[in-house]
Amino acid sequence: MNPQQFVSEYEAALATQDWTAVEPLMHKDVCVTFSSGAVHRGLIAVQKAFEGNFAAIACENYKVSNIHWVQETPDTAIYLFDFDWTGI
Repeated sequence: MNPQQFVSEYEAALATQDWTAVEPLMHKDVCVTFSSGAVHRGLIAVQKAFEGNFAAIACENYKVSNIHWVQETPDTAIYLFDFDWTGI
């Protein structure tokens, strides 16, 4: 899977609001920063944060945009992105 395919699969996985769809795309040392500034480090912390969001937001519509590739090599890809969401 190339980095652009990863972004598409990540967006689709998040749209399911099901951690079992998201987890295969995560590295064990994943680090996620939310727009609130909260930083979640490690697979278990990220899982808890995502599952908390999934439980709190019904009918979520999640969209990735404004992708900026910081680094892209055969072994590593780092990107930043904006997201928009709506939900109940």
